[in-house]
Amino acid sequence: MIQKNFDGKVETFLKKKAQLEEKLHSCHPSDINHIRSEIQKLTSYMKNAAKQKLKALDEFRKLKKRHFNANSGLMKIATTHSFKGFEADTTFLIIQPNDSPEIVYAGLTRAANNLYIIDLDTSNVYKSFFEKQLS
Repeated sequence: MIQKNFDGKVETFLKKKAQLEEKLHSCHPSDINHIRSEIQKLTSYMKNAAKQKLKALDEFRKLKKRHFNANSGLMKIATTHSFKGFEADTTFLIIQPNDSPEIVYAGLTRAANNLYIIDLDTSNVYKSFFEKQLS
């Protein structure tokens, strides 16, 4: 809905701007400043509309994230990046070969009680760390 509303504003803006530019080419010299002022106001309005769209999208994303962690009793699947700041009773951490130590650490700290680690990294970069911590 946000996108559709914004697209309508962009379409209207482009038509109006084209009309004003057409008028600018065929107007009396004394009207040039007035038409340029109208184009400037229109451009300013669109910049404002774009900022409002970005703000609305940001609010929508925050709302989605807040409801993501709602205690619904359902299993949630997420990347470590999107799960930062959250915690789950049981967490399955899947370590991939290109995961940095920071991402692995963030994943480890998401578990409240139970942590299952699935290490897909065949080079076993973290193997000695886990063996040391678990023994």
